[in-house]
Amino acid sequence: MSDGMFINASFTLKTLEKSPFNKVRTLIGVVNQTVYQQVDPTNASSPLDPTRFNPKGFRHIESVLDQMAAIGVHAELILFMNGFPFPQAQGCLGGDDLANYNTTLDELYIKYTVARLASFRNVWWSMAVRALACGLRARACTR
Repeated sequence: MSDGMFINASFTLKTLEKSPFNKVRTLIGVVNQTVYQQVDPTNASSPLDPTRFNPKGFRHIESVLDQMAAIGVHAELILFMNGFPFPQAQGCLGGDDLANYNTTLDELYIKYTVARLASFRNVWWSMAVRALACGLRARACTR
């Protein structure tokens, strides 16, 4: 159900407790039901709706972040990667034209995610794994 280190959170946390590392870098905006709810929750093959966030998925992320803080581990949360967080089948929802790129869904995702997770002292933020991963999104945000 979850992304990055959140997939096997209990195993990862046990490993981190015994290791010299105090920071984990992980992507939270991967296309799955952690971030978004399905259009039809009763149908497992229903597409994800990028305007409806999944509170249960975010509660799981918050729980893992709390456990990480308890053992002194920081999380670098990566928000975007290669066109994500939007469902791949829907492509880049902002469009493919830089002059007319619509950042509405990007902004909605960022606002919701930051509102949910900004209170965690052990969270660091990254927009993308690498600058090129944002593609049109990054260029549109700077115009």
